[in-house]
Amino acid sequence: MLRAKTSRLPHGAGILARGYVMDELHIRDGTTTRSAFEHSPEPLVGQTHWASGEWNLGAERRLWNSLQNTRADYCRLSHHLIRLVRRRPVARTIA
Repeated sequence: MLRAKTSRLPHGAGILARGYVMDELHIRDGTTTRSAFEHSPEPLVGQTHWASGEWNLGAERRLWNSLQNTRADYCRLSHHLIRLVRRRPVARTIA
């Protein structure tokens, strides 16, 4: 089981940011099923640092465990992940 001390994936900032990514995928691609959401994060592969490394958030670099459950951090992380998703072409899925 992942814990916030060892990963930011189950952490407040990670949960909120992933929710915004799911919203973006639904709006852009029509993603609605669990299977479609599980196969849609290709733009994020190699770009996320939930449990080690350093996030490159544009003008700022942050260690993986320095992200906190604050409005500023979850907004920064959400915007970063959504920018990555928006870089790929729109791919409409069938529900």
